[in-house]
Amino acid sequence: MKRNPCHFALMAAGLVLFGKLSLFAQPYSGLWEDDENLYDAPIPGWVGPLGDGVAPKAPSEDDTADDDEITEGEGDDLSTFENSINPLFLAWADYVEEYVFNEFTVDPYWSYASQALGPASGDAYGVVSLGDLEQIDLDNELEPGSLTLRFAEPIRNLAGADFAVFENGFLDAATASDDFPKISAELAYVEVSTNGVEFVRFPAISGTEDSVGGYGSVDPTKLYNLVGKHANAYQRSWGTPFDLSDLEGTDPVVNGLVDLDDIRYIRIVDIPGSGDFLDSLGNPIYDAWPTYGSGGADIDALGLISQELSFEDWTGDENLSPELDKDGDGISNFGEYAFRLNPNQPDSEPPFRMEVDEDGGLYFRFRRDQRNSDVRYVVEMTEDLRDSEAWFGIAEFGPLDAENILAVDEVLGVEEIWMADQASVGVLQEVRVQVPELLAVPRFYRVRLEEAE
Repeated sequence: MKRNPCHFALMAAGLVLFGKLSLFAQPYSGLWEDDENLYDAPIPGWVGPLGDGVAPKAPSEDDTADDDEITEGEGDDLSTFENSINPLFLAWADYVEEYVFNEFTVDPYWSYASQALGPASGDAYGVVSLGDLEQIDLDNELEPGSLTLRFAEPIRNLAGADFAVFENGFLDAATASDDFPKISAELAYVEVSTNGVEFVRFPAISGTEDSVGGYGSVDPTKLYNLVGKHANAYQRSWGTPFDLSDLEGTDPVVNGLVDLDDIRYIRIVDIPGSGDFLDSLGNPIYDAWPTYGSGGADIDALGLISQELSFEDWTGDENLSPELDKDGDGISNFGEYAFRLNPNQPDSEPPFRMEVDEDGGLYFRFRRDQRNSDVRYVVEMTEDLRDSEAWFGIAEFGPLDAENILAVDEVLGVEEIWMADQASVGVLQEVRVQVPELLAVPRFYRVRLEEAE
């Protein structure tokens, strides 16, 4: 059923704010809680009052945790555990397409590929191992172990990280007091595919200069686009982000063999850390090698971010009517969805505003989720509030990442500010539309929501 458009107006004489986005960068992210890292800030699998990335203590984990900082969340009773799975992830891997491992370095306990399905657990033992290669295997040119996962709905190439992989790395306690603590982990490449046949590999970087020996540790700030560089064990739950934009310009994408807006398969390929395998710059990759028992990378989960999200998906079991206003704050349920609000909690401030920056530029701003697949945001302007027919559109945004400037003389620029807690996540946005300032006639702006087919 076609919904009536929702109108939200904000007058140009409204709130004026000054501010500047402050971010810092370092050579790639640390093993956890590096939210502002511009390259690859890790994404928490669990969030809530206990803190980002704090997962339940798994029954399989004993007292050999990597540190003693987390005590409040201990216990395996999920009914009383205060944190929950990060809602940023719209879905998790649904199916195992293929699992190949070296049976000589993986005990049967670690060979259940279904352990990689469903949400991240943060359980160091709730994983599937890809298997390591010994020197004789390398000499015989055996292929490393791999795990190919499939999902019911494809992921797209939207702003920032499109998915995250959780591997059971954990802090090397001997380096806990270092400026950049090391992580005990086994690394892996990541590849994506549209059809399950043609795959393209993410460009990876490894700055580890020497071998680290069996069960050694590595500095995660020297690693990029490699599974295993973030902690996901002993109540820590952090996933490594991957942005499909990194694959733009690669041959399989340019030739149409892989569609970055229709990714249905992700393959994780173990890297034996002997130095025989290289990163995208030609550097040897070192990690703990050789490893046995749970040899090779140990995969817990694959979380999907950049999937299409409809109003029906968003409302879920609540089955909210789009036209009604459940929390009575003047914004319909459809508006709550469009502006990334909570329909069960009244909002004291509108999700849109006017702003003058420190250079005198005038902006109309509003919030959105770039994944919304059935809403179009139409920014409109008028000089006469008495005439309801005088409003006209100057710019449109959505569905998804669509953008259209309707009146080039009325839009001086557009900026999309990433608003998630982690700098690697771009789908949660505030859109800034710069409009002319210091005009003789006052102007008024609003954003109108349209249902998109």
